[in-house]
Amino acid sequence: MEFLKKHYEKIALAVVSLMMIATALTLVNRLGFDGSEPPDITTNRSAATPLDTNELMQVATLLKNPPSWRTNDGPRPFIPEPWNWNGKELFPATEPPPTPVVAGDPADELQWWMASRTFPMKFMSVVSGVGTNKVFQINPGMGTRFVKIGDPPIRQSIYGTMEEFTVLRYEEKKVEWFNPAIGAKTVTDVSVLTLQRKSAGVTKEIPLVIGKQVLESEPVARYHSSTTGEWSGDLKKGSKFNYKGKTYELVRLDINPPQLIFKDVQTQKEYRRRPRVVQRF
Repeated sequence: MEFLKKHYEKIALAVVSLMMIATALTLVNRLGFDGSEPPDITTNRSAATPLDTNELMQVATLLKNPPSWRTNDGPRPFIPEPWNWNGKELFPATEPPPTPVVAGDPADELQWWMASRTFPMKFMSVVSGVGTNKVFQINPGMGTRFVKIGDPPIRQSIYGTMEEFTVLRYEEKKVEWFNPAIGAKTVTDVSVLTLQRKSAGVTKEIPLVIGKQVLESEPVARYHSSTTGEWSGDLKKGSKFNYKGKTYELVRLDINPPQLIFKDVQTQKEYRRRPRVVQRF
């Protein structure tokens, strides 16, 4: 026991060495190492297949004797050829012109909004005069005016659009009726003054009864371009507008149900849209 205590390191090292030797012998037996010499790979016992040099010989021959350049063969960079111009690009005269790229319809780029505009009009009184010289006091929406039949049109801005009002005719009319409040007959003036309103190229007659206010209401539309970002001004039925070189006309504008129709003036093609209705612009 004293020997083991003093020399236990040597004994452990001897045991490990024996185990390693046994493992090495086992591997040699399993892998089949027989101790024969490895084959010699420095010598090539079979002859290599010769390369095909025909293509290389042809290339070498062409390099020594290059083919001559004949000017009859195209293309001819030093001999000018006729070219044509179609407004956008050049192309050889011997070739057909390139097919133009058909762009999308500009009308499809427009997004529409609609609102209803209302303003009051009133035939206030007959100021003076007789016959065709009568002077009428009217209010065509924005302030009092004094006019006669035959006067030049009144130019009035309504919601930013310059409009024209012309006095067409005057019909004097009185109505007699029984007034129970006073227990007697009363005569009421119901004379009618007819104005002609011209707005955005559209002409309309407006009859005004003296002393009565009339509310003129009409739909207006605006478009927004999804490509250019531009906004139009107020457009009414009959308004014409230009977009990307084309002229369009607004031929129908309904507020209930909302519907909008405009057409290409050149081709007469119609476009139907359902605009978004808003309270005001």
